[in-house]
Amino acid sequence: MTTAPDTLTAQNRVAAQRIRIVQAQGTVEVHNGEQLIARSSAALELHERGHDVRYYLPRDDVDLTALRAIDTTSHCPFKGDASDYWTLAGDESGTPVAWSYPDPIDASAPIAGHLGFYDTLTITASAPADGAAAAAVLA
Repeated sequence: MTTAPDTLTAQNRVAAQRIRIVQAQGTVEVHNGEQLIARSSAALELHERGHDVRYYLPRDDVDLTALRAIDTTSHCPFKGDASDYWTLAGDESGTPVAWSYPDPIDASAPIAGHLGFYDTLTITASAPADGAAAAAVLA
């Protein structure tokens, strides 16, 4: 019988093989049409095998007044439980546009306190003007 700590350790080993988190270089912006939802020079890039790169922006760099919290959850075996979800403020359909992992598993710990965004919003990343060095690997 596998104990919970053994399961978590195995989960972190698998996650570490599938996911790589690096500091994004330059500035990442998230827009809904012309409305700026978020802008950050401290975003993280999450590279997950078989998926497009996702940017996670610090909560402090997100205009939370442009979003409305909704009651949705999901689980990823490589990141943990996403229990914070948002839709656009004023969107009565409740379609999620952002999420976060308040307490991710250890292998994905750097994304705690950050929001990811669905591709229904426009997400752009611009290179740093100074030609900064390659990104630092965080996890």
